[in-house]
Amino acid sequence: MINITIDEIKQICNLVDLKKTDILASKFAIVDAFVKTHTKNRIYNSVSRDKASELVTTAFKTAFSYFVYAECIDFLNTNTSGSGIVSSTGFSDNRIEMLSGAETEKRRDTLELKAFSVIKDYLNDAGLQRYNDLKKWDDLRRAGDDKAREQINAGGRRCRVALV
Repeated sequence: MINITIDEIKQICNLVDLKKTDILASKFAIVDAFVKTHTKNRIYNSVSRDKASELVTTAFKTAFSYFVYAECIDFLNTNTSGSGIVSSTGFSDNRIEMLSGAETEKRRDTLELKAFSVIKDYLNDAGLQRYNDLKKWDDLRRAGDDKAREQINAGGRRCRVALV
């Protein structure tokens, strides 16, 4: 398992005010298995045995933290003191809006994309496929108009012929 503490995860994900950390700790095994199945075995083994370089270890700890946060975001949104994760606040009318289900899913996918981006160089084929799917989702989400979305969607269907 990757050697990381709750305090490191809280620091990386800006969750330092989170009091109840049982939910984070309960996801360690799931997230570790997920990271292991989406990264190259040799690299994962060197990180889990504390034999990787500091740069690689830091990348894995950062990704692991984002994955834990993504895995817990539904629970944090419904179980956080104060009723959940704040989406926006209204100064003039003193109102607070919490994340909706769709916003929670979007934030989860964004966190997962960040995590995969940090360890992109160490992903195996399954990890690269998931990264590419999330990257396409993010590109489509950011596209300004239908023409841009069509170009993004067409990008995956182009036929590339190699001249021999």
